[in-house]
Amino acid sequence: MRKLDTSYISATSGMPIKSGTLNHLQTAYQEAIAAAVQGLIGQGYSSSIPYILIGCINSGSGSTYNISDGAVFFNGEVYITPAASFTIGGSNVAVGVLTTGFDNTPADNADPVEFTDGSVYNVHQIRTVVFQAGLSGSGAFNFASLVAINTNIPQLALTGSGLAVVSGTYPNINVAVASPNKILRTSSVSIGDPGTSGTVISSGVASSYTVSFADVGTASYAIAGELVSNSSTTAGQISDASNNFVVIAGSKTSNSFGIIVKKKDGSAGTANLSFEFVLSAIV
Repeated sequence: MRKLDTSYISATSGMPIKSGTLNHLQTAYQEAIAAAVQGLIGQGYSSSIPYILIGCINSGSGSTYNISDGAVFFNGEVYITPAASFTIGGSNVAVGVLTTGFDNTPADNADPVEFTDGSVYNVHQIRTVVFQAGLSGSGAFNFASLVAINTNIPQLALTGSGLAVVSGTYPNINVAVASPNKILRTSSVSIGDPGTSGTVISSGVASSYTVSFADVGTASYAIAGELVSNSSTTAGQISDASNNFVVIAGSKTSNSFGIIVKKKDGSAGTANLSFEFVLSAIV
């Protein structure tokens, strides 16, 4: 970075300001700004492309242009762009013209400047881009060639476990994440008593049930559940517990799954059961 070594300046030794000194300072901030903006644009930067920093929005339509004020970065330099309204016709298009003005505002006490030899000059330049109607290529660039920096950054492509969908363009990136612990459904179903008429497995009885529910959009889920006694008496609850029930999950769809409830001792009284369950998404 360009800097001035001021260590030689003291109360008894002053440094005269030369034209090279002022050029050095101007180049210093121009280089710094240019590097920062080019870094934001990325590897696709081209000095021949005009980039919108702020504003420059055309709210007109068709041949009418109503362009808001703003700023553009072009060929390594930042230019302020005043608001402009105009209409194109014939072979004209909207063009950006590089324009140099001077700071003649009395309150600014800038231009004109009287030099030590008595000459008077305007030296405080204000370099802008003025949008107006003109032939294609007659200005520094055509308005249609402007590129907004925030749309010039490539869309991020994110991958990895749990990341479902990435959409949008910087700075409006949307990432939809499917949680590995997402709960799809919680409910219960009445089982009653598996009875003694089911299929005999070993020394017990097994009965099949289909558990139905509102569609959850996927059959990729895990089932966590437990059998709950609905007997109103303590004796009934003990009887339900003493049967040592076993639950086996069957086929799964997006709106149902099958279970097989096995009673270890099919003759051990009449049970009154419910199956309470939780469905968790598998990602």
